[in-house]
Amino acid sequence: MFKRSHSKGLAFIVVIGTLLISLLAAQPNLGIAKSAKEEVYQGKTPKYVFMFIGDGMSYAQVSSAEMYLGEKSLPGKLSPEQLSFTKYPVHGALMTQDSSSFIPDSASTATSLASGQKTLSGVINMDESKTKTYTPITEDLKAKGYKIGIVTSVPITHATPAAYYAKVSNRNDAYEIGKQLAASGFDYFGGGDFDQKKVLRAPINLSMK
Repeated sequence: MFKRSHSKGLAFIVVIGTLLISLLAAQPNLGIAKSAKEEVYQGKTPKYVFMFIGDGMSYAQVSSAEMYLGEKSLPGKLSPEQLSFTKYPVHGALMTQDSSSFIPDSASTATSLASGQKTLSGVINMDESKTKTYTPITEDLKAKGYKIGIVTSVPITHATPAAYYAKVSNRNDAYEIGKQLAASGFDYFGGGDFDQKKVLRAPINLSMK
């Protein structure tokens, strides 16, 4: 996949289907995490940090998946089967609305995840006036010497992966997004594609048996 680097760290953002994974090699001086109660993590600095983003996924989707798996494993027992990430010892929650809608799109929500800023639906790493740009965390990490890679099974210019390297007023401006990708200076990009007609025509089996 990739060789261990002797440079100043390694960061990857991977989109697999509707899943975004951010992987970075941490350094001892990367930072200290604090909880809402100002509790300071005193453990060993992790070598890698993974960030998973399920596109369009919230508690309803997670619960539905767990109920489906439980029914599949133990029919009629009404016992959900937990997914691996719901077993984590620490959980958090946040509101996902953007500046223009309670039902936001991938552009504005990915902007929030990448840069920590809210914006309008359809906008990537720019403010509501579409004149000010935001800096995604990948640029900060690159400036600190980390290697950055973005891998996706969907087109590389889609809104979610684009939020980690592009700043555009319209998520559909694939040409400009592509230009910014080339100019980003990041270390690796890998994109995919899909046949939308085949996806829409694919049969869906909702049976739990």
